[in-house]
Amino acid sequence: MKKLTFVVSLLMIFLCVLSACSRKKAYEFINDESEISAIEIVKLCEYDQEKGEYQEQLISTVEDHETFLSDFKEIDCYNHWSDPTGVFENDIVIKISYTNGEYELIHHSGQGKYRHFEDNPSFLQVYAGRRYIDEEQFNQLIDKYSSKTIHDSN
Repeated sequence: MKKLTFVVSLLMIFLCVLSACSRKKAYEFINDESEISAIEIVKLCEYDQEKGEYQEQLISTVEDHETFLSDFKEIDCYNHWSDPTGVFENDIVIKISYTNGEYELIHHSGQGKYRHFEDNPSFLQVYAGRRYIDEEQFNQLIDKYSSKTIHDSN
C-alpha cells in the first residue's frame, strides 16, 4: 500500500510539472517597459571576445514601441525548466535597449542580457533565457517589423 501511495504521489507531481510547462507565461523584461529607449531587429554576428559582446547587423529599428510591445505580448511564451538558454551567432533577435545602458537580446529559443553592476564589471550574459517563444509567431513578428522578410539561417 505504501508503494502504491508513493507511485501515485510521484505521478501527481509529474502531472503538475508537465501542466505548468505548457501554460503561457508573460515575458519578463530585465527593466520596466517605461525605461525602454530603443527596440531593434538585429542579426548577431561574430562574438567579440575583447568587448564581451556580439557584433550586430541592424535589420530594422522599431519606431512605435507601444504597438510593438502589444504585438510581442500576444506571442505564446512558456517557462523553460532546464538550464538557461541563450543566443548565438546568426540568430535574428529583438534587441531591447534601456535608458540605463542595459539591453536584452530575445530569440525564440533563448535570451541574452547585458547588465550593469555597480561593484562588478558589466557583461553580456549569453545564457540568460528562462522562456521560450513560439517560433512561428516570433518569425511573423520579426517579418512584420523588418524591412524585409528574414529568418534564422541556422
